[in-house]
Amino acid sequence: LTKTELELEDISSDGLTPISYDLDLYFTDPDPGDTVTYLVEAKLAGDVELPVDFWANIDLSGSDLNITFTDYSSEQVRLPVVITVTAHSDDTLSDDVISTFTLTPDPQETFEVRLIAREVASAGRDFTYFTAEADLTALGEGGKGG
Repeated sequence: LTKTELELEDISSDGLTPISYDLDLYFTDPDPGDTVTYLVEAKLAGDVELPVDFWANIDLSGSDLNITFTDYSSEQVRLPVVITVTAHSDDTLSDDVISTFTLTPDPQETFEVRLIAREVASAGRDFTYFTAEADLTALGEGGKGG
């Protein structure tokens, strides 16, 4: 059991388009008749479990690794996720082969900007708002964000 020439590389995603990998393109067992199975584990950096309201869903179906994304909400947790793929051969002789990559949200954070919709604020405070995407660290340091 070995890796192929293709690598599972770190990726960034805006969370709008699902991502799919056929893991059989990344791992191979040259022995005829041997079957390769996969285990996929997804955690935050530091080996931390994924929180509730996480922005990405990571699922394995046969040899297909599928990454889908939740609809945006202000409660959504958008942090990088470390995905570890373990390939295992049923030949009982080969060592498992492991590949790890990171999926990073781009942008990582969003925030709401609220604007008063009238020149003079009413008691009900009629607001309009939009969602801005930026690097909040840069904004906090006086930058213009992303």
